[in-house]
Amino acid sequence: MACDLIIAAESARIGDAHANFGVFPGAGGAAILPRRIGATAAKYLLFTGDTMPARELVPLGLVNRVVPDAELVSEVEKFALRIASKSPLVLRRMKQAVADGLEQPQASALRLERLVLDAHRHSHDIQ
Repeated sequence: MACDLIIAAESARIGDAHANFGVFPGAGGAAILPRRIGATAAKYLLFTGDTMPARELVPLGLVNRVVPDAELVSEVEKFALRIASKSPLVLRRMKQAVADGLEQPQASALRLERLVLDAHRHSHDIQ
């Protein structure tokens, strides 16, 4: 839930079991999960304590890709190498702009994006 990107194995089941034990989710289940998958889907997982197949969470945006179990490690390694080949500075700036932009109206987020772009134009990485 707190990951930037999620690649899951075909057999993975994801949910929130707090309700099954009378425990309130204190690590973001009630605050972050609805922002990731929408309030209705989050309430379903939170209220029922059920798990769902990872594949069903792809359209909700919680999981990016589902791969066969036997290929999970190799697929994640390939993906990590692909991301690692990118500019660390631009990735960090993109991540921050996305996070900050989600907390603001679109017009403010666009202004912030422009400021980050202007700063990035003077970086070594853009060359």
